[in-house]
Amino acid sequence: MTGTGADALLAYVPGHSWLHRASPLPKLAWLAGCVVVVLATWDPVVLAVIAILGFILAASARVGRAATRTVIALAPVAASLIVLQALAPVACRTACTPVASLGPLTVYQEGLSHALALVARLLAMETVGVAMLATTHPSDLFAVLRRVRLPYEVSLMAMLSLQLIPQLHHELRVVLQAQRSRGLRTTGIGALVPTLVPVVSGSFDRLSTLVLSLEARGLGAKARTSYRRVDLRTVDLVATAAAILATVAGTVMAITRWGGDQAATIVLPPAVAVGIVVASVMVFVVVMVSGLRALARG
Repeated sequence: MTGTGADALLAYVPGHSWLHRASPLPKLAWLAGCVVVVLATWDPVVLAVIAILGFILAASARVGRAATRTVIALAPVAASLIVLQALAPVACRTACTPVASLGPLTVYQEGLSHALALVARLLAMETVGVAMLATTHPSDLFAVLRRVRLPYEVSLMAMLSLQLIPQLHHELRVVLQAQRSRGLRTTGIGALVPTLVPVVSGSFDRLSTLVLSLEARGLGAKARTSYRRVDLRTVDLVATAAAILATVAGTVMAITRWGGDQAATIVLPPAVAVGIVVASVMVFVVVMVSGLRALARG
């Protein structure tokens, strides 16, 4: 299965850059390594460096727009993390330090620091993930997963998960265009409500078709063949080994020197802390409303 277009979130972006031409195995190894290191450290400097390198990687592969769209689409998640952690922190639980008041609410220093570290983690994984996945054809990724002896059931579930958002986005656009051709309202947030039933029913219908197709192709048979083949060169194996070594070294450094236990408390002036929380609320509202209106316009 391929993506439904380069404008869909997490979809494959066709191209001929050096990262497009690279083998899926080292790209997958470096992506997994970055995720492990990101989840092992709380150091904001390390996380910021990984995020910047991810942006540079995406720009060099000409998928910078895809990375930017992903960051914007997940901005409400980051904003909600900041608001919830700053106002109801779990990092300090009982011994929290109030830094400012926002009406009847209190902004806590430890919660805000923890939230900023979580957002940095999310940003780092987004940029690196888009750079790797947007330049890798889903069929090539499936083939390389099978090449490393991963069960084809697991490989298939991974590929279907990656294609879920692009497929739903494509289905929504088709339904909106069909409604527009019939003279129905297709602008504004209210236009999304009539699309829910056809999109959900279409998803179930597509699922039934997929199941029948897999059964017709012998899913579950012992002998498996594939028309897609990924050849591994010596340089690909070397790059994969380098990714594994970098992952091990980065994880050790993250645990021992880069704050593997908890996020360091960042002391912020009260005005800055309140500004971050208010800006997060505004980002959540603006991005959500803009996204819903864009979907309604098709």
